[in-house]
Amino acid sequence: MKLKPVLSNLTNLHIEYLIADLAIKDLKSLKIQEFYNKLLKDNISPNNIKKVHKLLRQFFSFAELEGYIIKNPAINIALPKIKKTVNNIITERKTKFQYFNEEEIKELLNLFKNTRYENIIIFALGTGMRKGEIFVLQWADLDFDNKEIHVVHNLSHIAEIDEKGIC
Repeated sequence: MKLKPVLSNLTNLHIEYLIADLAIKDLKSLKIQEFYNKLLKDNISPNNIKKVHKLLRQFFSFAELEGYIIKNPAINIALPKIKKTVNNIITERKTKFQYFNEEEIKELLNLFKNTRYENIIIFALGTGMRKGEIFVLQWADLDFDNKEIHVVHNLSHIAEIDEKGIC
């Protein structure tokens, strides 16, 4: 059994298949790892390499189940890491970031004007920090000399507080 017919569907990714002429029983994890490394070197994205890996892993699992091979060679492979950039994170989010427009900011400031929450609202709007980050700020997180706030803590659950300040 050869790999070429199974891998022909991946030609859409414009990948040169180094393993297409090998018999399945002769294919080892090292050869697959070298294949992935070459794809990465050829500027194939880590996401596309992961798609190839998923297909190969499923293919070899089937071949193992049917007795063509003893062990799936695609199991212990080190896949390339996907570099996370701000744009990647924003793109991956299911919900897009939501920002207040000028009118909403004015309305928010008017709503909390002369209340005990006014300064917190101004601080949150000015820094862009979340409530979980604001509520756990400590004096050590504030660098007055360099005018910096270090966000090192986050509160994941916050009790709901009513207008009177009662939980």
